[in-house]
Amino acid sequence: MTEKRDDIFCGFHHLKEAWYAKSLPNQIDQVYFGNYTTTGGTIGEMSVEWLDLGIAKSPTPKLGSFGDSWHLFEDYRYLRLIARLADLPEITPEQFCTLLIELGFKDITARKTPDA
Repeated sequence: MTEKRDDIFCGFHHLKEAWYAKSLPNQIDQVYFGNYTTTGGTIGEMSVEWLDLGIAKSPTPKLGSFGDSWHLFEDYRYLRLIARLADLPEITPEQFCTLLIELGFKDITARKTPDA
C-alpha cells in the first residue's frame, strides 16, 4: 500500500528538457514519473520512453515500471493517468507532461545546471 506521508508528492522529470540531456545516450525521449520525497528520494517510479520502431510516422510511447513500483496504481492519479493514456496511443512527450500537470504532478525537471 502507498504510504501517506507529508513529505511525498507526485512528480516527473522530462529528460530531454534537463540540462544534462545532450550527454545522454542517443534516445528519442523519456519521462520518469512517480512518488518522490521532499528530501530527494523516491518510493516508486515509472517511465514512458518514446522509441523509433521504424513502422510509425512518429516515435511510439512505451510505459515501463519495475514491480516494486506497482503499488502506485493504488493511487487514483495513476489509475486516471492509465485510463487517459488508453485513448492517446500517439501521445508526444510534451503532451504527456501536460497531462501529468493536469493530474496534479509537479514538474521537477532539472533545467538549470547545479552551479547556475
